[in-house]
Amino acid sequence: MQAIKVAPRPRLAGTFAAVCFAAVLIPVLVYASNGPDGDNGPRAVTVKGEVVDLWCYIDHKGHGQKHKSCAVACVEAGNPIGIVDGSGNLYIAMGGKKHQPGREILMDHMADTVTVKGNLIKTGGLQAIYVNSVEK
Repeated sequence: MQAIKVAPRPRLAGTFAAVCFAAVLIPVLVYASNGPDGDNGPRAVTVKGEVVDLWCYIDHKGHGQKHKSCAVACVEAGNPIGIVDGSGNLYIAMGGKKHQPGREILMDHMADTVTVKGNLIKTGGLQAIYVNSVEK
């Protein structure tokens, strides 16, 4: 059997692998630096919306003045509070101070439309506002 000679070719495998690696790595790094929702961390916001208890709102869209007594009962039982703006965006409400629950700030405003100022944070598909002030 006779050996077949093959003409030498330049080795592009290393260059090709580097280009492919960069094409995959760069978008991943950009995504990771922006977070899962393209957010670069907390930013100051003002949101106007209805204060709701998250249990009833998520379970059966319970909200409004007719639902107020139930919302208060849910919050007194320890359920979290949210704010729903005019476009239907739902924000988890948290206190503006470290370890401060949102209920401390918003419990007296259940089912009311308020304007809150604070810092918006998005992570894992959720959005929350660290509430610094509330105006009715």
